[in-house]
Amino acid sequence: MRLDLVRPPRAWLDRIADTVRVTEHARGGHFAPFEQPQEYAEELREFFRPYRP
Repeated sequence: MRLDLVRPPRAWLDRIADTVRVTEHARGGHFAPFEQPQEYAEELREFFRPYRP
């Protein structure tokens, strides 16, 4: 577990926010888009797929 990133418990997150999606990745840290660009791009595509015409 990386100590520089603090992840709140899912129950807490659901209670204070309108949680749409939560994804845990095996790799990548604070700058995940730069560290794992392919995984980041795939995640964005998957998230926005339902909103495409």
